[in-house]
Amino acid sequence: MIFIKLKAGALQFTMFIIVMIALLLASFILIVHFHKRFKDDTTLLIKAVNLSNNSITQLLNNPELIPNLNSELDTESLVEIDLGYWGIFETIKVTTTVKKKTHHKMALVGSKQLEAHPALFLKDYNKPLVLVGNTTIEGNVLLPKKGVRAGNISGVSYYGEQLIQGNINTISNFPEVSEHILNHLEDIKTKLSEVGSNQYLNLAQTDTARNSFYEPINVVYERGNINLSDITLTGHIIVYSESKIAVDASADLKDIILVAPTIEIGNRVKGRFQALASKTIMVGNGCELSYPSTLVLQPKNNPNTQNSNDAEDIMINISESSNIIGSVIFLGVTEKSNFKPQIFIDQNSLVTGEVYCTGNMDLRGSIYGSVYTHNFIAAQSGSIYQNHVFNAIINVNKLPIEFSGITFNSSNKKVLQWLY
Repeated sequence: MIFIKLKAGALQFTMFIIVMIALLLASFILIVHFHKRFKDDTTLLIKAVNLSNNSITQLLNNPELIPNLNSELDTESLVEIDLGYWGIFETIKVTTTVKKKTHHKMALVGSKQLEAHPALFLKDYNKPLVLVGNTTIEGNVLLPKKGVRAGNISGVSYYGEQLIQGNINTISNFPEVSEHILNHLEDIKTKLSEVGSNQYLNLAQTDTARNSFYEPINVVYERGNINLSDITLTGHIIVYSESKIAVDASADLKDIILVAPTIEIGNRVKGRFQALASKTIMVGNGCELSYPSTLVLQPKNNPNTQNSNDAEDIMINISESSNIIGSVIFLGVTEKSNFKPQIFIDQNSLVTGEVYCTGNMDLRGSIYGSVYTHNFIAAQSGSIYQNHVFNAIINVNKLPIEFSGITFNSSNKKVLQWLY
């Protein structure tokens, strides 16, 4: 028998090789295990995400499906639905669970555009629509039985070759904003009184606040005036004043809601928010409010007489060279003797979206989208001209198909923004 004498270092080297091989094998097994687990988790998460998307799609126009959503799922899946409101819009929050994987998704919901979206819907008060100057209306319209004609104001006649560049139909029932939305707007103050003390923000102590829509609402409240300047507010936040809110150009406001009797949006303000007032909304020169901003005026006391001081004050006033992408809404009742505008859009201003007015509208700028109004008025040369439109543009063909806006009682619904 032959014996080979090995050095001790060789044995150590052999043990080192064995340990390294063991470590490599263990690492490979762990990698395979985590890869399989990651793949399984990803599959479950994708399933949860798809379930959230499908649930929202089903619920947009079929809220009655809520009790039946889970009955069609397997035993490993669960869907929880929370319907709510954010200003003039509805919200849908969906929480889906597949085994231990949970996914949340929340949508801001408005109305879905129809192929026959009108350029103009004018209520029938037995008066024709009269076009004067360089007025242009492009798209299908619904008008009173007396139709449309060219007119003259202080020697200025209608300069166009065609009165309406689209189909003309006789108006039926004037569209009404969803009753659920109207009830919610009236209940906002009551609901704010129910928030906890820890949900209030003190603007004197902070110049930046961001709140997720998955968290309880934050509220800024004052009995007196609130001046928003050199401040950033984003998300699930309501600013409420019992007097007036003034917004300065130095404020950065995104997705929040302003609530006050009077809201003044200063010159050159840029932002994305909802303004809900009961008396006056003033928009300064050169403002840029991005989609889906909304201006909503819902008066507590209706401007019922021509000479009433309240009737002069109750209005949405959009000054020159402002650009609003969203909805401008007046929700009130006006009598025939009231010749003051409840919505005034000055020259060189543009609203891309929808304008809805249950009163009088003085349009001197442009609207790329739809107008729903009870009356037009034109205040020119010291006189008031009823149902006259002077040097204005309404063009529904320039409204992006992706736009989603006011929810009417009979309208289909669409996601207009994903919340965070």
